[in-house]
Amino acid sequence: MASIASSASVAVAQLLRCCFAACLRFRSSVVYVSCDFVRMTLDDLLQDIYALEDEVRGYERKYGVLSETFYEAYAAGDEPSDDTWVRDWTAWASAFELLQQRQGQYRTGVKALRAQGHTTAAMIEKAARHESIPIPA
Repeated sequence: MASIASSASVAVAQLLRCCFAACLRFRSSVVYVSCDFVRMTLDDLLQDIYALEDEVRGYERKYGVLSETFYEAYAAGDEPSDDTWVRDWTAWASAFELLQQRQGQYRTGVKALRAQGHTTAAMIEKAARHESIPIPA
């Protein structure tokens, strides 16, 4: 009985570590979770991508530059001259990083699905019927 409890506590500890390490963001009623053991579907990735694109587009409109331009400067250590912008810049950089990650996951997932014999037409048909398309691990 002790080994079952020990195994369960190890599993719970791993789950908690992963969730604490996860990127949880609450913006516009959207929750983004980045955790290795979460099995995402193609639609999950697309919904995250769409929400993140909307978020970074808002910052691009507010500050008048594309995210790629902003992020290059931000990553090089540029800081806003206006202290009230610090929070925006941090959120913008986080959203842009997560967008890049999700787009990469999408490309990798589609490539893996194709390698398993799924055609693009078959993926589109399933997606159009709102069927779940799990991304291979």
